[in-house]
This record gives sequence, C-alpha cells and structure tokens, in this order.
Amino acid sequence: MNATYFLAVAAGGASGAMLRYLTLIIMSEFTALPSYIANFFINVTGSFLAGCLVAFISSSMFFPESVRLFLLVGILGSFTTFSTFSLDSYMLFERQEFTQLAVYMGCSVILSICFFALGYFVFKIGG
Repeated sequence: MNATYFLAVAAGGASGAMLRYLTLIIMSEFTALPSYIANFFINVTGSFLAGCLVAFISSSMFFPESVRLFLLVGILGSFTTFSTFSLDSYMLFERQEFTQLAVYMGCSVILSICFFALGYFVFKIGG
C-alpha cells in the first residue's frame, strides 16, 4: 500500500464529485432538462475524457502512477459514477416511463463506450 496513491485518489475523488455537482447545478440553472439528462451528459463527457487520458498515458514515456490515479480513478471515477445512473434508471422504471428508461439506459451505455473510443482515437491521432 502506498499512502501517496490513496491521497491522490482521495483528492481526485473530492474534485470529481465537486465537478459533477457543479455540472448538475449549471445544467439545472440554465436548462429545463431533467436531471437524468445532466447525468447522461456527465457520463458521456467523462467517458470521452477517460479515453483521451488513457491514450495520452499509453503514449507517454513516463507518467507518474499517482497522477494517473488522481485523474482516472479519482476525478473521473467520481465524476462519472454510475450510481446516479442506477438511481435515475430505477426512478424511470418506478414511474413506468419505460420508453425513456430504454433510451436513457441504451444511449448512456452505448454512447459512453463510443465516446471513450472517440476520445482515445482523437487523442491517439492528434498526439
């Protein structure tokens, strides 16, 4: 166990959680979109950024493990947590909004994977 790694994840996790909350506040103040759309945006955007970071890290000669943990596990791990995705999905299910549930779940998973790949390849090609 490495204390530096734990602190890096903790600091990144706090930062990612604050970024997630700030994004939700901004989207709710400036749009009339439901909260699950904001979470969808967060998950897709976070997946794109994760793809960029993984591409950068894999092409870098030296990338400190503590920085990788801070960015990927800490910031993006808490920014894109799927616990909120699960809650939103359950709420749509409970309200019997099955069409919205299917679209939300399908698009969240498929587009998050696609945007991860896009981020990875955009950065790989551009880097």
